[in-house]
Amino acid sequence: MQTEDPFEILADIEALRERTSTALNADGWQWMTVWSLVALGAGLTALVDALEEIAGFYWMVAVPIAFAATALLERRSKEQRAVRRDSRPYLVVGATMLVVNLLASFTFEPESTVIVIWVVIGLGFAMFAYLDGTRAASMMYVSAALLSGVIGVLATDSFAAYAAISTMFAGLLAGSAVQVYWRYRDG
Repeated sequence: MQTEDPFEILADIEALRERTSTALNADGWQWMTVWSLVALGAGLTALVDALEEIAGFYWMVAVPIAFAATALLERRSKEQRAVRRDSRPYLVVGATMLVVNLLASFTFEPESTVIVIWVVIGLGFAMFAYLDGTRAASMMYVSAALLSGVIGVLATDSFAAYAAISTMFAGLLAGSAVQVYWRYRDG
C-alpha cells in the first residue's frame, strides 16, 4: 500500500486552486477597464461645465453600453476557459445595482441621488470581488462605498463630491484592472 505525503497532496490542491482562479479571473481586467471608463466619464460630466447638462443622460447611455461590453467580454472569455463558473450570482448583483440606482433616481433629490449611486456601485463591486474570491478587493470597495456615503453627508456641494467620488472609483477600478492583468497575464 502506497502512502502519499499529505504535504504533497496539499501542495497539489493549492496548485489546482491557483490554476482554477487564474482560469476564472484572468480576463477580469477587461470588464474593470470598461467600468473604470464609465466612472471616469461620469466624473467628466460633473467636472466639465459643458457636459453637466448631459450627466443624467450619460448613465442612461453608458450603463447599457458597459453592460453589453461586459457581457460580450464574459461570453468570449467563457468560450476560451476550461473552467466555468455560474454567472447567475453576477447577474443578480448587476441587476440589483441597476434596480436600486433606478429607484434611488426616482426617490431621492438629485443632490442625494448622485451620492447614493456611488454607494450602491461600491457595494456592488464589493460583491463582485467577493464572488471572485478576492476578499481584499471586496473590502476595498466596501470602504469606497462607505467613504462615498461619508463624503456625501459632509459635502456642501454634492455634485462636486460626485466628481471626486467618480474619479476615485475610476482610479480604483483602473488599479484593480492593472493588478488583475499583471497577476494573471501568463495564465
